[in-house]
Amino acid sequence: MYKSERILKAIGNIDDQIIERVGSRQGVINPASSHKRSIKKAGSYILIAAIITILFTVTAYAMGWFGLSARVTTAEPPQSIQTESPEETEFSEETAAQTGGYITFNGYADTPEGKASAEWASFILSYKSPLSPEESRAWDDMHQNDPAVFYGVWDDVALDKLHEIARKYNLTLHTERITPWPIDQFYQVTGLHPFLPDTTQLSVLYVYEDGSFSAEAELVDSWIRIDRGAKGVLCPSSFYIWDTGKYDEWQVTTTEGFIVNIAQDKELDEFGGHQGWIFSEAGNYLITIQYHVPKGDTPHSSVEALIEQISLNELGKGHTDFSPALDTVPTEAKPQGTLLTVERLMSSPEYLASVSFQRAYNEWYDENGLIAVSSRNHGYVNGQYNKGYYGSFPCEKGELDVLLQALAESYGLTPPHATKAVCNGSWVNPEAMLETMWYETQLEPIAPASTEDGWAMIGCEPFLDYDPHAFICWDNGSWKVDTIIYIPYGSINPVLRGI
Repeated sequence: MYKSERILKAIGNIDDQIIERVGSRQGVINPASSHKRSIKKAGSYILIAAIITILFTVTAYAMGWFGLSARVTTAEPPQSIQTESPEETEFSEETAAQTGGYITFNGYADTPEGKASAEWASFILSYKSPLSPEESRAWDDMHQNDPAVFYGVWDDVALDKLHEIARKYNLTLHTERITPWPIDQFYQVTGLHPFLPDTTQLSVLYVYEDGSFSAEAELVDSWIRIDRGAKGVLCPSSFYIWDTGKYDEWQVTTTEGFIVNIAQDKELDEFGGHQGWIFSEAGNYLITIQYHVPKGDTPHSSVEALIEQISLNELGKGHTDFSPALDTVPTEAKPQGTLLTVERLMSSPEYLASVSFQRAYNEWYDENGLIAVSSRNHGYVNGQYNKGYYGSFPCEKGELDVLLQALAESYGLTPPHATKAVCNGSWVNPEAMLETMWYETQLEPIAPASTEDGWAMIGCEPFLDYDPHAFICWDNGSWKVDTIIYIPYGSINPVLRGI
Protein backbone atom coordinates (compact mmCIF):
# COMPACT_ATOMS: atom_id res chain seq x y z
CA MET A 1 0.00 0.00 0.00
CA TYR A 2 1.31 3.40 -0.92
CA LYS A 3 0.77 5.63 2.10
CA SER A 4 0.98 9.04 0.45
CA GLU A 5 -2.39 9.82 2.02
CA ARG A 6 -0.91 10.17 5.49
CA ILE A 7 1.68 12.80 4.69
CA LEU A 8 -0.16 14.47 1.83
CA LYS A 9 -3.15 15.19 3.99
CA ALA A 10 -1.03 17.54 6.06
CA ILE A 11 1.33 19.11 3.54
CA GLY A 12 -0.55 18.99 0.25
CA ASN A 13 -0.55 16.52 -2.61
CA ILE A 14 1.21 14.74 -5.80
CA ASP A 15 2.01 11.29 -7.25
CA ASP A 16 1.04 11.72 -8.24
CA GLN A 17 2.47 15.94 -7.78
CA ILE A 18 3.42 20.72 -6.89
CA ILE A 19 5.37 23.93 -5.51
CA GLU A 20 6.37 27.67 -4.47
CA ARG A 21 7.75 31.14 -5.53
CA VAL A 22 11.00 32.53 -4.36
CA GLY A 23 12.00 36.16 -3.64
CA SER A 24 13.92 38.80 -5.46
CA ARG A 25 16.04 38.55 -8.61
CA GLN A 26 19.56 39.89 -9.18
CA GLY A 27 20.00 43.04 -11.26
CA VAL A 28 22.11 43.21 -14.42
CA ILE A 29 24.29 45.89 -16.02
CA ASN A 30 22.16 48.12 -18.22
CA PRO A 31 23.85 48.53 -21.62
CA ALA A 32 22.00 51.79 -22.12
CA SER A 33 23.26 53.36 -18.89
CA SER A 34 24.37 57.00 -19.23
CA HIS A 35 27.40 56.31 -17.03
CA LYS A 36 30.16 55.32 -19.43
CA ARG A 37 32.71 52.83 -18.21
CA SER A 38 35.92 51.63 -19.76
CA ILE A 39 35.90 48.19 -21.27
CA LYS A 40 38.38 47.09 -18.65
CA LYS A 41 36.26 48.32 -15.76
CA ALA A 42 33.06 46.94 -17.25
CA GLY A 43 34.85 43.67 -17.80
CA SER A 44 35.82 43.56 -14.14
CA TYR A 45 32.20 44.08 -13.15
CA ILE A 46 31.13 41.31 -15.46
CA LEU A 47 33.85 39.02 -14.10
CA ILE A 48 32.82 39.74 -10.51
CA ALA A 49 29.19 39.17 -11.42
CA ALA A 50 30.13 35.89 -13.06
CA ILE A 51 32.06 34.77 -9.99
CA ILE A 52 29.14 35.68 -7.74
CA THR A 53 26.77 33.82 -10.05
CA ILE A 54 28.99 30.74 -9.95
CA LEU A 55 29.18 30.88 -6.17
CA PHE A 56 25.43 31.19 -5.80
CA THR A 57 24.44 28.61 -8.39
CA VAL A 58 27.11 26.00 -7.73
CA THR A 59 28.15 26.40 -4.12
CA ALA A 60 25.12 27.91 -2.42
CA TYR A 61 22.45 25.94 -4.21
CA ALA A 62 24.40 22.70 -4.19
CA MET A 63 25.12 23.08 -0.50
CA GLY A 64 21.55 24.06 0.28
CA TRP A 65 22.03 27.50 1.81
CA PHE A 66 18.67 28.74 0.61
CA GLY A 67 16.43 26.12 2.18
CA LEU A 68 12.81 25.74 1.14
CA SER A 69 12.72 29.02 -0.77
CA ALA A 70 15.38 27.70 -3.13
CA ARG A 71 13.01 24.96 -4.28
CA VAL A 72 9.77 26.91 -4.66
CA THR A 73 8.74 28.53 -7.96
CA THR A 74 5.71 30.82 -8.11
CA ALA A 75 2.89 30.14 -10.54
CA GLU A 76 -0.88 30.17 -10.46
CA PRO A 77 -2.22 27.89 -7.69
CA PRO A 78 -3.83 24.70 -9.00
CA GLN A 79 -7.61 24.77 -9.26
CA SER A 80 -8.48 21.08 -9.35
CA ILE A 81 -6.26 19.13 -6.97
CA GLN A 82 -6.09 18.46 -3.29
CA THR A 83 -3.49 20.62 -1.58
CA GLU A 84 -3.20 22.28 1.76
CA SER A 85 -6.52 24.06 1.96
CA PRO A 86 -6.21 27.84 2.45
CA GLU A 87 -9.18 27.60 4.79
CA GLU A 88 -7.08 25.46 7.13
CA THR A 89 -4.54 28.24 7.63
CA GLU A 90 -4.67 31.83 8.80
CA PHE A 91 -4.08 32.98 5.25
CA SER A 92 -6.60 33.90 2.62
CA GLU A 93 -6.32 32.30 -0.82
CA GLU A 94 -4.89 35.56 -2.14
CA THR A 95 -2.20 35.64 0.54
CA ALA A 96 -1.48 31.96 0.06
CA ALA A 97 -0.97 32.45 -3.65
CA GLN A 98 1.59 35.16 -2.87
CA THR A 99 3.57 33.00 -0.42
CA GLY A 100 3.10 29.63 -2.08
CA GLY A 101 4.40 27.90 -5.13
CA TYR A 102 5.57 24.69 -6.76
CA ILE A 103 8.35 22.32 -5.77
CA THR A 104 9.69 20.43 -8.74
CA PHE A 105 11.77 17.33 -8.15
CA ASN A 106 14.63 18.14 -10.52
CA GLY A 107 15.19 21.89 -10.32
CA TYR A 108 15.66 24.86 -8.04
CA ALA A 109 13.36 27.85 -7.91
CA ASP A 110 13.27 29.96 -11.07
CA THR A 111 15.59 27.65 -13.01
CA PRO A 112 14.33 26.40 -16.38
CA GLU A 113 13.33 23.10 -14.74
CA GLY A 114 11.52 24.85 -11.90
CA LYS A 115 9.71 27.34 -14.14
CA ALA A 116 8.72 24.76 -16.72
CA SER A 117 7.37 22.29 -14.16
CA ALA A 118 5.40 24.99 -12.36
CA GLU A 119 3.96 26.33 -15.62
CA TRP A 120 2.96 22.86 -16.77
CA ALA A 121 1.39 21.92 -13.42
CA SER A 122 -0.55 25.18 -13.29
CA PHE A 123 -1.87 24.54 -16.80
CA ILE A 124 -2.75 20.85 -16.67
CA LEU A 125 -4.35 20.94 -13.23
CA SER A 126 -6.70 23.74 -14.27
CA TYR A 127 -7.32 22.65 -17.87
CA LYS A 128 -10.75 21.33 -18.83
CA SER A 129 -10.68 19.32 -22.02
CA PRO A 130 -13.48 20.01 -24.54
CA LEU A 131 -13.52 16.35 -25.57
CA SER A 132 -16.43 14.11 -24.71
CA PRO A 133 -15.71 10.94 -22.69
CA GLU A 134 -15.82 8.87 -25.89
CA GLU A 135 -13.47 11.26 -27.71
CA SER A 136 -11.08 11.31 -24.77
CA ARG A 137 -10.91 7.51 -24.65
CA ALA A 138 -10.34 7.39 -28.42
CA TRP A 139 -7.50 9.91 -28.05
CA ASP A 140 -5.97 7.77 -25.29
CA ASP A 141 -6.13 4.69 -27.52
CA MET A 142 -4.33 6.51 -30.33
CA HIS A 143 -1.60 7.88 -28.04
CA GLN A 144 -1.14 5.03 -25.59
CA ASN A 145 2.54 4.70 -26.58
CA ASP A 146 3.21 8.44 -26.53
CA PRO A 147 5.43 9.48 -23.59
CA ALA A 148 3.16 12.52 -23.22
CA VAL A 149 0.85 10.30 -21.18
CA PHE A 150 3.48 10.51 -18.41
CA TYR A 151 2.47 14.15 -18.14
CA GLY A 152 -1.29 13.63 -17.84
CA VAL A 153 -2.00 14.71 -21.41
CA TRP A 154 -5.34 13.62 -22.86
CA ASP A 155 -5.98 15.78 -25.90
CA ASP A 156 -4.15 17.69 -28.65
CA VAL A 157 -4.44 21.07 -26.92
CA ALA A 158 -2.62 19.79 -23.85
CA LEU A 159 -0.09 17.94 -26.03
CA ASP A 160 0.75 21.13 -27.93
CA LYS A 161 1.07 23.05 -24.66
CA LEU A 162 3.45 20.45 -23.24
CA HIS A 163 5.79 20.71 -26.22
CA GLU A 164 5.51 24.51 -26.20
CA ILE A 165 6.68 24.69 -22.57
CA ALA A 166 9.53 22.23 -23.20
CA ARG A 167 10.76 24.33 -26.15
CA LYS A 168 10.36 27.57 -24.22
CA TYR A 169 12.74 26.39 -21.49
CA ASN A 170 14.97 24.28 -23.74
CA LEU A 171 14.19 21.08 -21.89
CA THR A 172 13.61 17.54 -23.11
CA LEU A 173 10.69 15.27 -22.24
CA HIS A 174 10.93 11.88 -20.63
CA THR A 175 10.81 9.07 -23.18
CA GLU A 176 10.46 5.88 -21.13
CA ARG A 177 9.00 4.92 -17.78
CA ILE A 178 8.66 1.60 -16.02
CA THR A 179 7.61 0.32 -12.61
CA PRO A 180 10.15 -2.41 -11.82
CA TRP A 181 9.11 -5.30 -9.64
CA PRO A 182 10.19 -7.08 -7.52
CA ILE A 183 12.53 -4.75 -5.70
CA ASP A 184 15.64 -6.59 -6.94
CA GLN A 185 14.67 -5.53 -10.46
CA PHE A 186 14.63 -1.89 -9.33
CA TYR A 187 18.25 -2.19 -8.23
CA GLN A 188 19.12 -3.91 -11.51
CA VAL A 189 17.64 -1.22 -13.77
CA THR A 190 19.03 1.71 -11.74
CA GLY A 191 22.42 0.21 -10.95
CA LEU A 192 21.95 1.19 -7.32
CA HIS A 193 22.58 -0.75 -4.15
CA PRO A 194 20.21 -0.54 -1.17
CA PHE A 195 20.18 2.97 0.27
CA LEU A 196 17.82 2.28 3.19
CA PRO A 197 18.00 -0.14 6.16
CA ASP A 198 17.37 -3.81 5.42
CA THR A 199 14.10 -3.76 7.37
CA THR A 200 12.61 -1.09 5.10
CA GLN A 201 9.55 -1.84 2.97
CA LEU A 202 10.34 -0.08 -0.31
CA SER A 203 7.68 0.42 -2.99
CA VAL A 204 8.83 1.86 -6.32
CA LEU A 205 6.28 4.03 -8.10
CA TYR A 206 8.22 4.55 -11.35
CA VAL A 207 11.68 4.93 -12.89
CA TYR A 208 12.47 7.13 -15.91
CA GLU A 209 15.08 6.55 -18.58
CA ASP A 210 17.49 9.11 -17.07
CA GLY A 211 17.49 7.51 -13.61
CA SER A 212 14.88 9.80 -12.11
CA PHE A 213 12.55 7.82 -9.88
CA SER A 214 9.93 8.01 -7.19
CA ALA A 215 9.55 5.50 -4.36
CA GLU A 216 7.82 5.22 -1.03
CA ALA A 217 9.22 3.46 2.00
CA GLU A 218 8.11 2.45 5.46
CA LEU A 219 10.83 2.31 8.05
CA VAL A 220 10.32 1.02 11.59
CA ASP A 221 8.48 4.11 12.80
CA SER A 222 8.65 6.51 9.84
CA TRP A 223 7.28 6.97 6.34
CA ILE A 224 9.07 8.66 3.43
CA ARG A 225 8.64 9.37 -0.25
CA ILE A 226 11.88 9.81 -2.19
CA ASP A 227 12.02 11.63 -5.51
CA ARG A 228 15.30 11.62 -7.39
CA GLY A 229 15.32 14.04 -10.31
CA ALA A 230 17.82 14.53 -13.14
CA LYS A 231 18.27 18.03 -14.52
CA GLY A 232 17.62 19.06 -18.11
CA VAL A 233 14.18 17.47 -18.45
CA LEU A 234 10.63 18.71 -17.87
CA CYS A 235 9.54 16.90 -14.72
CA PRO A 236 5.97 15.52 -14.89
CA SER A 237 5.48 15.70 -11.12
CA SER A 238 5.40 18.67 -8.80
CA PHE A 239 3.92 19.70 -5.47
CA TYR A 240 2.11 22.88 -4.47
CA ILE A 241 2.74 24.50 -1.09
CA TRP A 242 0.43 27.26 0.07
CA ASP A 243 2.65 28.86 2.70
CA THR A 244 6.39 28.49 3.26
CA GLY A 245 6.08 30.38 6.53
CA LYS A 246 4.53 27.39 8.31
CA TYR A 247 7.82 25.47 8.16
CA ASP A 248 10.73 25.46 10.57
CA GLU A 249 13.97 25.28 8.55
CA TRP A 250 17.48 24.22 9.46
CA GLN A 251 20.52 22.50 7.98
CA VAL A 252 22.56 19.46 9.00
CA THR A 253 25.64 17.69 7.70
CA THR A 254 25.32 13.91 7.50
CA THR A 255 28.00 11.46 8.54
CA GLU A 256 28.53 10.83 4.80
CA GLY A 257 29.40 14.53 4.42
CA PHE A 258 26.23 15.71 2.66
CA ILE A 259 24.73 19.06 3.58
CA VAL A 260 20.97 18.64 3.90
CA ASN A 261 18.19 21.20 4.27
CA ILE A 262 15.14 20.33 6.35
CA ALA A 263 11.77 22.10 6.27
CA GLN A 264 9.43 20.77 8.94
CA ASP A 265 5.87 21.80 9.71
CA LYS A 266 5.90 23.79 12.94
CA GLU A 267 2.75 22.03 14.17
CA LEU A 268 2.40 18.37 15.05
CA ASP A 269 0.22 16.40 12.64
CA GLU A 270 -2.95 14.51 13.55
CA PHE A 271 -0.86 11.47 14.43
CA GLY A 272 1.18 13.43 16.97
CA GLY A 273 4.32 13.36 14.83
CA HIS A 274 6.24 15.62 12.46
CA GLN A 275 5.94 16.01 8.70
CA GLY A 276 8.07 17.93 6.27
CA TRP A 277 10.71 17.97 3.55
CA ILE A 278 14.35 16.98 3.18
CA PHE A 279 16.37 18.51 0.33
CA SER A 280 19.84 17.66 -0.92
CA GLU A 281 21.92 16.85 -4.00
CA ALA A 282 23.58 13.53 -4.74
CA GLY A 283 25.70 13.07 -7.83
CA ASN A 284 23.83 14.52 -10.81
CA TYR A 285 20.48 14.35 -9.06
CA LEU A 286 18.36 16.50 -6.79
CA ILE A 287 16.93 14.53 -3.89
CA THR A 288 13.55 15.50 -2.46
CA ILE A 289 12.14 13.54 0.48
CA GLN A 290 8.75 13.99 2.09
CA TYR A 291 8.59 12.43 5.53
CA HIS A 292 6.50 11.56 8.55
CA VAL A 293 8.35 10.78 11.78
CA PRO A 294 7.16 10.31 15.37
CA LYS A 295 7.63 13.03 17.95
CA GLY A 296 11.12 12.87 19.38
CA ASP A 297 12.96 14.18 22.41
CA THR A 298 13.35 17.48 20.56
CA PRO A 299 11.50 18.83 17.50
CA HIS A 300 14.55 18.08 15.33
CA SER A 301 15.74 14.76 16.72
CA SER A 302 13.45 12.32 14.88
CA VAL A 303 14.05 13.62 11.37
CA GLU A 304 17.79 13.98 11.96
CA ALA A 305 17.89 10.34 13.04
CA LEU A 306 15.89 9.44 9.92
CA ILE A 307 18.35 11.20 7.65
CA GLU A 308 21.21 9.08 8.99
CA GLN A 309 19.34 5.97 7.81
CA ILE A 310 19.31 7.19 4.19
CA SER A 311 22.49 6.82 2.14
CA LEU A 312 22.64 9.93 -0.04
CA ASN A 313 26.00 8.71 -1.28
CA GLU A 314 24.33 5.63 -2.77
CA LEU A 315 21.43 7.70 -4.17
CA GLY A 316 23.92 9.66 -6.26
CA LYS A 317 25.26 6.58 -8.02
CA GLY A 318 23.95 4.13 -10.58
CA HIS A 319 23.53 3.71 -14.31
CA THR A 320 20.04 3.27 -15.74
CA ASP A 321 19.40 0.28 -17.99
CA PHE A 322 15.84 -0.91 -18.60
CA SER A 323 16.82 -4.14 -20.32
CA PRO A 324 16.57 -6.35 -17.19
CA ALA A 325 12.91 -5.34 -16.96
CA LEU A 326 12.08 -5.29 -20.68
CA ASP A 327 14.07 -8.26 -21.99
CA THR A 328 12.00 -10.89 -20.28
CA VAL A 329 9.99 -13.80 -21.60
CA PRO A 330 6.38 -13.78 -20.39
CA THR A 331 5.18 -16.86 -18.61
CA GLU A 332 1.95 -18.29 -19.91
CA ALA A 333 -0.73 -18.62 -17.27
CA LYS A 334 -2.53 -21.92 -17.41
CA PRO A 335 -5.67 -22.90 -15.52
CA GLN A 336 -4.85 -24.78 -12.34
CA GLY A 337 -7.88 -26.30 -10.71
CA THR A 338 -9.97 -23.50 -9.24
CA LEU A 339 -7.49 -20.77 -10.19
CA LEU A 340 -9.37 -17.71 -11.46
CA THR A 341 -7.65 -16.60 -14.65
CA VAL A 342 -8.11 -13.16 -16.18
CA GLU A 343 -10.12 -14.71 -18.98
CA ARG A 344 -12.51 -16.37 -16.54
CA LEU A 345 -12.78 -13.20 -14.49
CA MET A 346 -13.64 -10.99 -17.45
CA SER A 347 -16.30 -13.37 -18.69
CA SER A 348 -17.93 -13.85 -15.28
CA PRO A 349 -21.37 -12.34 -14.48
CA GLU A 350 -19.89 -10.73 -11.36
CA TYR A 351 -17.24 -8.89 -13.38
CA LEU A 352 -19.54 -7.83 -16.21
CA ALA A 353 -22.26 -6.48 -13.93
CA SER A 354 -19.87 -4.74 -11.52
CA VAL A 355 -17.89 -3.04 -14.29
CA SER A 356 -21.10 -2.00 -16.09
CA PHE A 357 -22.30 -0.19 -12.97
CA GLN A 358 -18.92 1.40 -12.28
CA ARG A 359 -18.71 2.71 -15.84
CA ALA A 360 -22.26 4.01 -15.73
CA TYR A 361 -21.39 5.90 -12.56
CA ASN A 362 -18.41 7.45 -14.34
CA GLU A 363 -20.66 8.59 -17.17
CA TRP A 364 -22.98 10.20 -14.63
CA TYR A 365 -20.03 11.75 -12.82
CA ASP A 366 -18.63 13.27 -16.01
CA GLU A 367 -21.91 15.11 -16.46
CA ASN A 368 -22.83 15.88 -12.84
CA GLY A 369 -20.21 14.88 -10.30
CA LEU A 370 -17.72 17.67 -10.87
CA ILE A 371 -20.29 20.20 -9.70
CA ALA A 372 -20.54 18.43 -6.36
CA VAL A 373 -16.83 18.51 -5.58
CA SER A 374 -15.40 21.45 -7.54
CA SER A 375 -15.18 23.57 -4.39
CA ARG A 376 -13.01 20.99 -2.64
CA ASN A 377 -10.01 21.02 -4.98
CA HIS A 378 -10.46 17.46 -6.21
CA GLY A 379 -8.46 15.96 -9.01
CA TYR A 380 -10.68 15.31 -12.01
CA VAL A 381 -10.10 13.96 -15.49
CA ASN A 382 -13.11 13.93 -17.75
CA GLY A 383 -13.80 10.71 -19.64
CA GLN A 384 -11.62 8.35 -17.64
CA TYR A 385 -13.10 5.38 -15.79
CA ASN A 386 -11.11 5.92 -12.62
CA LYS A 387 -13.92 6.75 -10.20
CA GLY A 388 -15.97 4.49 -7.99
CA TYR A 389 -19.26 4.97 -6.16
CA TYR A 390 -18.64 4.56 -2.43
CA GLY A 391 -21.89 6.06 -1.16
CA SER A 392 -25.07 4.62 0.29
CA PHE A 393 -27.95 2.93 -1.56
CA PRO A 394 -30.21 3.79 -3.21
CA CYS A 395 -27.70 6.19 -4.73
CA GLU A 396 -30.34 8.45 -6.35
CA LYS A 397 -28.02 9.54 -9.14
CA GLY A 398 -29.75 9.62 -12.47
CA GLU A 399 -30.79 6.17 -13.66
CA LEU A 400 -28.12 4.32 -11.67
CA ASP A 401 -30.54 2.67 -9.24
CA VAL A 402 -32.67 1.39 -12.11
CA LEU A 403 -29.53 0.15 -13.89
CA LEU A 404 -28.22 -1.61 -10.78
CA GLN A 405 -31.46 -3.51 -10.32
CA ALA A 406 -31.57 -4.40 -14.02
CA LEU A 407 -28.00 -5.73 -13.89
CA ALA A 408 -28.82 -7.81 -10.82
CA GLU A 409 -31.86 -9.35 -12.50
CA SER A 410 -30.14 -9.87 -15.86
CA TYR A 411 -27.10 -11.63 -14.38
CA GLY A 412 -28.86 -13.26 -11.43
CA LEU A 413 -26.74 -11.43 -8.84
CA THR A 414 -27.30 -9.72 -5.49
CA PRO A 415 -26.75 -5.93 -5.60
CA PRO A 416 -25.56 -3.90 -2.62
CA HIS A 417 -28.23 -2.22 -0.50
CA ALA A 418 -26.23 -0.89 2.46
CA THR A 419 -22.70 0.36 3.07
CA LYS A 420 -20.38 0.52 6.09
CA ALA A 421 -16.94 2.08 6.15
CA VAL A 422 -13.95 2.60 8.42
CA CYS A 423 -11.40 5.16 7.29
CA ASN A 424 -8.34 6.64 8.99
CA GLY A 425 -9.40 5.52 12.45
CA SER A 426 -13.10 6.43 12.27
CA TRP A 427 -16.44 4.96 11.36
CA VAL A 428 -17.63 7.18 8.54
CA ASN A 429 -20.96 8.12 7.02
CA PRO A 430 -21.49 6.65 3.54
CA GLU A 431 -23.76 9.59 2.75
CA ALA A 432 -20.65 11.80 2.81
CA MET A 433 -18.63 9.69 0.41
CA LEU A 434 -18.41 10.60 -3.24
CA GLU A 435 -16.14 9.21 -5.92
CA THR A 436 -12.98 9.05 -3.85
CA MET A 437 -13.46 7.50 -0.45
CA TRP A 438 -10.43 8.92 1.32
CA TYR A 439 -11.11 12.57 0.51
CA GLU A 440 -14.73 12.73 1.51
CA THR A 441 -14.75 10.59 4.61
CA GLN A 442 -12.48 13.01 6.41
CA LEU A 443 -15.44 15.36 6.56
CA GLU A 444 -17.89 13.06 8.32
CA PRO A 445 -16.37 10.89 11.09
CA ILE A 446 -19.04 9.19 13.21
CA ALA A 447 -17.04 7.49 15.96
CA PRO A 448 -13.49 6.21 16.60
CA ALA A 449 -12.64 2.87 14.99
CA SER A 450 -9.62 0.60 14.95
CA THR A 451 -8.16 -1.57 12.24
CA GLU A 452 -9.51 -4.52 14.24
CA ASP A 453 -12.98 -3.06 13.71
CA GLY A 454 -12.30 -2.93 9.98
CA TRP A 455 -11.15 -6.55 9.78
CA ALA A 456 -14.12 -7.67 11.86
CA MET A 457 -16.49 -5.75 9.60
CA ILE A 458 -15.37 -7.62 6.48
CA GLY A 459 -15.11 -10.91 8.37
CA CYS A 460 -11.41 -11.57 7.74
CA GLU A 461 -8.30 -12.10 9.76
CA PRO A 462 -5.58 -9.51 8.94
CA PHE A 463 -3.75 -10.53 5.77
CA LEU A 464 -1.58 -7.44 5.19
CA ASP A 465 1.72 -6.56 6.85
CA TYR A 466 0.60 -3.00 7.56
CA ASP A 467 -2.52 -1.34 8.99
CA PRO A 468 -4.85 -0.37 6.11
CA HIS A 469 -6.29 3.11 6.18
CA ALA A 470 -9.66 2.30 4.58
CA PHE A 471 -12.22 -0.52 4.81
CA ILE A 472 -15.56 -0.48 3.02
CA CYS A 473 -18.12 -3.28 3.10
CA TRP A 474 -21.45 -3.87 1.36
CA ASP A 475 -24.29 -6.01 2.68
CA ASN A 476 -23.99 -8.50 -0.21
CA GLY A 477 -20.59 -9.65 1.04
CA SER A 478 -18.43 -7.51 -1.26
CA TRP A 479 -15.72 -5.37 0.28
CA LYS A 480 -12.63 -3.29 -0.41
CA VAL A 481 -9.56 -2.87 1.80
CA ASP A 482 -7.36 -0.07 0.48
CA THR A 483 -6.71 -1.26 -3.10
CA ILE A 484 -7.84 -4.88 -2.62
CA ILE A 485 -11.32 -5.69 -3.92
CA TYR A 486 -13.31 -8.81 -3.03
CA ILE A 487 -16.39 -10.05 -4.88
CA PRO A 488 -18.09 -13.21 -3.63
CA TYR A 489 -19.74 -15.35 -6.27
CA GLY A 490 -23.28 -14.10 -6.90
CA SER A 491 -22.65 -10.47 -5.93
CA ILE A 492 -22.03 -7.05 -7.50
CA ASN A 493 -19.15 -4.89 -6.25
CA PRO A 494 -19.95 -1.25 -7.23
CA VAL A 495 -16.33 -0.04 -7.35
CA LEU A 496 -14.66 -2.69 -9.53
CA ARG A 497 -12.92 -1.09 -12.53
CA GLY A 498 -12.65 -2.79 -15.87
CA ILE A 499 -9.32 -4.28 -16.92
